Amino acid sequence: MSFYTLGYLLCQIRKKKHISQGGMCRGLCTVSMASLIENCKRVPNRKLMEALFSRLGEKAPSNKVIMRKSDFHMRNLEYRLATKISIADFEIKDLLDEYKNLKESLNNLELQLYEFYEALYLNRNSDQNEQSLNELVRALKRTIPDYEIDKPMPNVLISNLEFLILNNIARHLYFISEKTRAVDLMTQLKTYYENANVNTREKAKNLSLIYFNLANWKEMAGERKLALELSEQGKSLCLESNYLLDFPYHIFNIGYCYAQLGEKEKAKSFFSNAFTIFDIMGKHDDTAYATPIINKQFGYDFPTD
Repeated sequence: MSFYTLGYLLCQIRKKKHISQGGMCRGLCTVSMASLIENCKRVPNRKLMEALFSRLGEKAPSNKVIMRKSDFHMRNLEYRLATKISIADFEIKDLLDEYKNLKESLNNLELQLYEFYEALYLNRNSDQNEQSLNELVRALKRTIPDYEIDKPMPNVLISNLEFLILNNIARHLYFISEKTRAVDLMTQLKTYYENANVNTREKAKNLSLIYFNLANWKEMAGERKLALELSEQGKSLCLESNYLLDFPYHIFNIGYCYAQLGEKEKAKSFFSNAFTIFDIMGKHDDTAYATPIINKQFGYDFPTD
């Protein structure tokens, strides 16, 4: 595949999924620009091509996207930022500064990614929760300009980065006691991904996170049967899609729900399975953190060392 046939591939995917050009490029570029790209008359920058494919629920074949030297450096920084966040390491200030200063001026999509990670940094390394939330909203409005935090999510296609921003907006809302709005937004995201024509892995990864968040929130609200149902859905999704990174967390949550419902023996089996999988996956810190809590709360005797 040449660089110039990426537009053709984009067009084929869009038509196969019955998505309009306007729906695909809304907030990203003009329809006329999308037409030029699809007709291989314009080669877009890396971030735009990634966003257009992502709006269609697919990953752009990045090895076929034209990149300058700075693009390779920028992509590497994005990978390093994502990797650190994935292991809950929020010491990313140096990487953010390097990213921001790599070019004389960042384009709109680069700024969106920068503001997203900056919001995560602020949230975890200071008490500036309101500023962090505002930064997330500002980042999202770069590509979904009609989004309003106090209104339902607009009925639009969303890229994976837009999903991550929306997910974190919901989490911010929940932990500043805007619980109803948080649950409403997360439920909208759940409906979107349950119905979206998205590639299997992306759908599994995002839906798994949505089920996990909603299950936790419902459990904290005392809606334990609903929390159990959501955790079961998350577990089944992981197995059916072979996306196993979140699998032990759903197993643990199922155990927690059963324990809260008084079915302690059934819960113990799920806890044991979750700890075994955590250890196999090298997630020993999760086992070390959770074990003393459930021992104390429910009277179990799981080893704590």
